[in-house]
Amino acid sequence: MYLSDSEKLKLFEEAINKNLAKLELINHYGIVGMQSSMAILSRIMFNDNFKPFISEFPNEQLQSLIEDIYMRDHELIDLILYQANNYLSVLKN
Repeated sequence: MYLSDSEKLKLFEEAINKNLAKLELINHYGIVGMQSSMAILSRIMFNDNFKPFISEFPNEQLQSLIEDIYMRDHELIDLILYQANNYLSVLKN
C-alpha cells in the first residue's frame, strides 16, 4: 500500500513541523526524541530517490541511516531537515 501524493505531502509537512518543534525543546526531547520523524523524512526522500538527499551520503551510510535510524548527531539532523525542506518544495509542485 502506498500513500497518495496528498497523503505523502501531509505526512512530510507534519514530520518537518514536529522536528522543528522538538528542536525548540531539544533539552526535553533530546536527539533521540527526533528519530521517528527523522525516519519518516529520510525514508520518503530515499524511496522517492531524491538525488540531493541521496548524494549527501556514501551508499553504506545511507543504507544504515534508512534501516536503523539511529541519530546522535546534530549535523545529521540539520542535513536531513535542510534536504527535507528542499524536497517539500518539490512535493508541493
